[in-house]
Amino acid sequence: MSRELTKPMQAKLAGIHGVDHVYAETLVRYLLSFSSKDPREVATTIEAILDDMIDAQQAGQRLPDNFGEDPQAAADEIIAELPNRSRAQWLDYLWPLINLSLVGATLDAFWRRPPAWHLADLTTFALFLLIWVVGAVVRGGGFNQLKRKTTLRLGVWLLLYFGGFVGLAAVVTRLDHQVIGASVLLIFWGAMTVVSLVAYLWRRSLRFYWPVLWGLMTITAAVGPSLPTGSWLALLAVNAGWLVWTAIQATDN
Repeated sequence: MSRELTKPMQAKLAGIHGVDHVYAETLVRYLLSFSSKDPREVATTIEAILDDMIDAQQAGQRLPDNFGEDPQAAADEIIAELPNRSRAQWLDYLWPLINLSLVGATLDAFWRRPPAWHLADLTTFALFLLIWVVGAVVRGGGFNQLKRKTTLRLGVWLLLYFGGFVGLAAVVTRLDHQVIGASVLLIFWGAMTVVSLVAYLWRRSLRFYWPVLWGLMTITAAVGPSLPTGSWLALLAVNAGWLVWTAIQATDN
């Protein structure tokens, strides 16, 4: 489930005016920023809170009088009562990152001549994770103030991450002479087609566009080079279009 405002949330926020609107939106966006909490419970709680806020404003009451002067402190109290994500929900959340990272780490191997995947490509995983984390930090910085403990925890986490990133890069660079050939790459893509299809059949929230993407990549790598130039270019265009569409869908959910 997206951590952006849903249409029902937007409609209810539109019914809150003036300074109270800023207060309500700040509180709601802060609640949405907690990726560790059950997203359905968060959404249900937010909609109930917005209903209470609308009632309070219609009664002529200031929202800070009901929820506290600091919307972040109010959100912290609310979020503490909500359940954490289940393991299946964590899989929903991380599945796009896992798939996009694997695609990014292996796709450039297709263009090499001869096609080959170097162990140094593992650093692409770290790059995607870096983008994921920095995006979350920037998002969190948009709220009124981050608590000192929160800021310290983020700082330590990022330092450890960068240290791990540098270490990983150093290790795989030493192993870069070890190359995995095209046949292994093709088997891997085919295996990911099966894995993502089984994952979708087990849990529909993991989306059908992933097995389609992996299947297209597998077919392209297997038969593309033997096709006429026009068919080859058309197949590449289908791959590129589906990859872009999948990335957009994955980041919107």
